[in-house]
Amino acid sequence: MEEHKNVFTPTIKDFFYWIAFIMLPLFIGSVAIIRHSFWWFLFYLVIIAGGVMGLWYQFICTGCPYYKRSTDTCKCMFIWGLPRFYSAKNRPYRLYELILGYAGIGVIFLYPLMWLVFQPLLLFLYLISVSLFIITIVRYECARCAHTDCPLNKTPTQGRNA
Repeated sequence: MEEHKNVFTPTIKDFFYWIAFIMLPLFIGSVAIIRHSFWWFLFYLVIIAGGVMGLWYQFICTGCPYYKRSTDTCKCMFIWGLPRFYSAKNRPYRLYELILGYAGIGVIFLYPLMWLVFQPLLLFLYLISVSLFIITIVRYECARCAHTDCPLNKTPTQGRNA
């Protein structure tokens, strides 16, 4: 199978880029929450850790070729250097895995809205930053991704590698 020219192997630079990009909406959401309650902010940090590690990492990352290629630690553009806690999956996703994985990320972005609705400027900035993040991922990462079972993959079928 011929490798598509846009499919790549992520580097630590990609990881730092995406972490910097995702920090903007997370920071705006955190500011909105912490202005109301420090304890709800701490709960938000637990949600972020649980959503990413408990759900996304376990149910989505384990089926990804970037996770499978990694040896001791994950080398992905979004999660770099974390130990491989879970064994890699060599099968398509089950429906419940997709639901739980995407729900874990969804809660991270939906939770701050409870506080942002009372702060219109922060809400506007938050929605713009989340929208730009999603649009950028879909445009630049989904178009060259090697993860054939991801429902967001936009790489031509003949160009995917695993």
